[in-house]
Amino acid sequence: CYIIINNIFNKKGNIKEIKKENKISYYQLIVCSKKICLIFKKLTNFRSKIPYIKDDLSNKFLCCGLMDSDGYITKINPTDGYTRYRIGYHSTSIFIKDFKKILEKINIKVGKISIRKGFSGRVGKRKSEKESYNMMINTESFSKNLFFMIERKQLILENYKNFATTRKPNG
Repeated sequence: CYIIINNIFNKKGNIKEIKKENKISYYQLIVCSKKICLIFKKLTNFRSKIPYIKDDLSNKFLCCGLMDSDGYITKINPTDGYTRYRIGYHSTSIFIKDFKKILEKINIKVGKISIRKGFSGRVGKRKSEKESYNMMINTESFSKNLFFMIERKQLILENYKNFATTRKPNG
């Protein structure tokens, strides 16, 4: 990413390590440029659209990045004893519709987009006046085609893959 930004915009940025619990969680590239901000605002129609990308590999990495930022994966142990894994995407951005189309283009099964008003999605957070959007993503198709770059999310996905290969088929 650092090299791409430098090649396209002739800008050098700073790479920052983001740590959680004294472990590197991810790296952040910080580039200060009004020109780059204006270009991305125009490309995204002021952060309401995802620009069309023809290349499926680029779309996969875009999806992985979006899932790292606003996606979630959880292991559910319900009272019926049947372990389930759930993957979804929650955001206040309207471009979730574009994201859904990209996921479907790369063969990821997705559910309907639900809209909530005044829901933060996080425990202890104050409710927001903004609308938020949620979309469930099929765990099996996600696990076969995509991944998380955030280690704690990828670990849950790996646990799902191990679980899916060892569970008995229904019936």
